[in-house]
Amino acid sequence: PQQVLPPYLIGFKNYGNTCYLNACLQSLLGLQMFITDMMNFTSEELAIDESGQHGLVQSFRKLCVAYSKGDGVIANEEMKMVKKVMEVLDKQFIGNSMQDASEFLSRFIDELNEDAQRLSRSLDVEKEGYEIEKGVDIVSEGSNQVIKNFQHEKEEVLVCHGCRAETKCRIRDTSMWCDTTCSSNLNRTRSMSLQQLLEQSLAKETRERRCEVCGCEEATTISQLVKLPKVLIIILKRYRFNNQDLSSSGKVSRQVSIPETVSLSSLVSDTVTLPDTSMPVLLPHHHTQIGVGISVPLTTNSVLRSILP
Repeated sequence: PQQVLPPYLIGFKNYGNTCYLNACLQSLLGLQMFITDMMNFTSEELAIDESGQHGLVQSFRKLCVAYSKGDGVIANEEMKMVKKVMEVLDKQFIGNSMQDASEFLSRFIDELNEDAQRLSRSLDVEKEGYEIEKGVDIVSEGSNQVIKNFQHEKEEVLVCHGCRAETKCRIRDTSMWCDTTCSSNLNRTRSMSLQQLLEQSLAKETRERRCEVCGCEEATTISQLVKLPKVLIIILKRYRFNNQDLSSSGKVSRQVSIPETVSLSSLVSDTVTLPDTSMPVLLPHHHTQIGVGISVPLTTNSVLRSILP
């Protein structure tokens, strides 16, 4: 009989420079609440695809099921299928070329989000019996498992240097990029900390922005997180590009210390919306499919270490 392993002991084979893929998928599979949400997609939802091709949600869901069942052989086969789907979605990942894990993870989450939105939109239209108007998005955040787990929201307040007029905007994203290439970081003699980089990414800054009231060309930007996700994906920007002097372009290899925990207290608004941290329950109609298996989520530190350079 096929050996059943605890999910956290399942490893992925390297099929030729696929270590970037393996690291990203292992990190995501360590998030028990996320893989449970993915396994809770119903056959009704996944049957919406009219192309006859497996979408990314369906392929990743199958990987989650095999992983939770402790079936290492099937999990590796489903991992290869995930790669094939990504090759169709983005030709950059065709073949066995070396890839950046951070870039792949960001692209994978974006494509998973797009596919989840398509499925939710199609199902909502089918249930409600109405057509989608051009430019109107009817997908609710609660029906998209990718948004529920990864999307954060940031508010930016731009204050004009001339008349002090304020303009507010909100930005949603499924990952937060921290820049290690700015001059203040390059001049450090010791290693940078992830905490410092997070605080720096939301620090006050002066931008060129023409004020519609007084015509002033500069404004101060104040940023705060107003909605937190269940999982905050932090990606380090390590490549420095200088179009004036290409010889100074290159990857910043300065060490970044990653602590067990980071504090977001100084980065959030007073009215920040916190995520629902309760563990989702596997829906009854999936219990017979999943079988028995032990699933131990990776710690935050383990997840970060596996995807950050």
